[in-house]
Parts: sequence; structure tokens; C-alpha cells
Amino acid sequence: FSTAIYACAKINAPERADRILRKMEALLDDENFDDSGNVPPISQLLDFCYGGVILSWTARSGRPADVQRLPGVPSAAEHADEVLRQMREERGIRPLTKIFNAVLGAWAKHSSCPNNDKTGNSNTELIEVDKVVKVKLLLEAMIRESTLEHDAEISADGVTSSLKMSKRANHDPRLSRPNTASYNFVIEACASQIENPAKRQEAFRTALETFKRLRQSHDCDPDEETYSRM
Repeated sequence: FSTAIYACAKINAPERADRILRKMEALLDDENFDDSGNVPPISQLLDFCYGGVILSWTARSGRPADVQRLPGVPSAAEHADEVLRQMREERGIRPLTKIFNAVLGAWAKHSSCPNNDKTGNSNTELIEVDKVVKVKLLLEAMIRESTLEHDAEISADGVTSSLKMSKRANHDPRLSRPNTASYNFVIEACASQIENPAKRQEAFRTALETFKRLRQSHDCDPDEETYSRM
């Protein structure tokens, strides 16, 4: 299943990758399915497959097929965001930082689709608001989840050990700490909101707040991309 999903990602076929994931889920959710002999465990397999579907969708973001989509058709960023939501909320799987970043990057490339509702009225403003809000919420989720994991590691014995933290980070790959690219994608998404004057100030304020958070981060620092996007 995972091989087929990642093959679909390479040929720009996210719809097919998504269908394969749903077939896999149906099999795993079957009450008669025995996973006692599976190595690695089912949760790890789903982690890998969900990531493949998300990467497949995000690879399409910003391409002509996505930018020129028909009215009413969700963008690649919206598809990827929904799969990420299912992964986290329905399956309880913590995504890798690179999966979070892929969705952030897709939102940064996201283009609004005029007349995106059944009434024929332009939804450009709604889409723009969602774009900035989405990246801000995703970054906050990354910070929150990585903080919870950090607290859990410390509370185990009440002692903070840098060596212990380092070993834990290498042992468990499902870490979601934001890195410089995470912050840069948020700033890029905000910077792209220049068409609508009514929303420009909000986007600029979010970009400044994100830049400040990055400078205060203990895990990463601004780079040349950060400053160029600001």
C-alpha cells in the first residue's frame, strides 16, 4: 500500500493515492483483521501512508492544474489540510515536521479561485482569510504539540537532561517541532496576500508576529529566506 501511495505521489496522482489510503484504512478497520503479526505496528504504517498522500497533494499546489481549477473544486492545499486533520484528529497520529511543512508550503502557494460558490459570487476574500488563518493555526499546533512532548519527557523523572532529550529525539522520529522553513512558509503565505487591501494589514501583522516568534525560538533562527520574504 505504502509503495503504491508514494508511486502516485511521483506521477502527480494524489486522487489515486487517496483512494489507496482509504482501501488500506477499510482493511485495517475491519474487526476481523489481525494485526498481531505486523512489524512495524499499524499506527506506524498509517503514519507513513498518510504522509505519502499529503505529500502527493502538496506537490500539486501552485501548478496550473491547481491554479486553474474549476469553481467549487477544492485546492490541493485544502485537500492536503483535510488529510492532515484526519491524520491528527481521527487517527491520533503526530505528523513529522516535514509533513506539517509540506502543508504550510501548499497554503503559501495556494491561489484563490474566483466564483468558488454555487451562487456565482466571488469567494476570493473568504479564501484569502482562510489562507492566513490556516498557516497560523498549523504553526501554533506544531509549537503546542512539540511543547507537550517536551514537557512529557521532562516530567518522567522531574530532571531535565540534554543528553536524554537528544536520545529521545533520535529514537522517536514523529517530532513536530517547527523549524526555520515552518516560519518562512507562514510569512510567505502572509506576504502573498497583497491583492486585497482590507486584508493586507492583518496579513502583515501576522507576518510580524511570526518573525518575532522565530527570533525568540530556541530551536531555529531566521535565514536569508526569512528576510527576503519579510
